Amino acid sequence: MSAEIGSDLREKTMLLIHCLMIGLSATFNNSEALCKWIQTVENQRTKLFKTPKPCQVCYIVHHKHIADLNKYLY
Repeated sequence: MSAEIGSDLREKTMLLIHCLMIGLSATFNNSEALCKWIQTVENQRTKLFKTPKPCQVCYIVHHKHIADLNKYLY
């Protein structure tokens, strides 16, 4: 993840904020790696702000789409 463009900015932003939930409306080809990366950032944030323990990162997948994703040609 850190080699991707913009990941440094995302990591710095996540270090500075304390967000209880991050919702992503996208498809990731390696979402488990994203979860591990977020946990790493949370561990760094804990050291930076000297909090007792890092927040637990839970990986939740929801396969049902709220909106119809089909494309139609009329």
